[in-house]
Amino acid sequence: MTKAIEIDPEIAKAYSYRGYCYYRMIQYEEAIVDFEIALKLDSNYSEINYYYMGRIFFNIEDYKTAINYFSNAIEINDKESDYYYYRGSSYDLLKIFDNAEEDFRKACALGESSGCEAVEGIVKKRIREKKSEKNDVEETK
Repeated sequence: MTKAIEIDPEIAKAYSYRGYCYYRMIQYEEAIVDFEIALKLDSNYSEINYYYMGRIFFNIEDYKTAINYFSNAIEINDKESDYYYYRGSSYDLLKIFDNAEEDFRKACALGESSGCEAVEGIVKKRIREKKSEKNDVEETK
């Protein structure tokens, strides 16, 4: 891809592919640069670039930024279960459980089995929290 970019630095697809290669090699800084260039050059590749930017920020535990990128990808294509699953996971890790549950339910409805399992996990968390609250109230009586 680097050779293709050297020949014609205006090909967004080359930056997108090279960014993906950097992503897979866990060279996130280089991947971010290439994805950003691809986004500036051609909006036809924005969906996938937003998704992988979200994955990068998810992997480095910057969940708020990840949510923004996953949201951008969802605005372009609201039928991709992974986008909802990872945005839901970001919300879950930020303890924004209502949003997480909503995204996991969407992911599940779109066929992502991990989304279905995550919904169950959130429901179980809420049940535990309610039991804990109930016990706290009973102890203060």
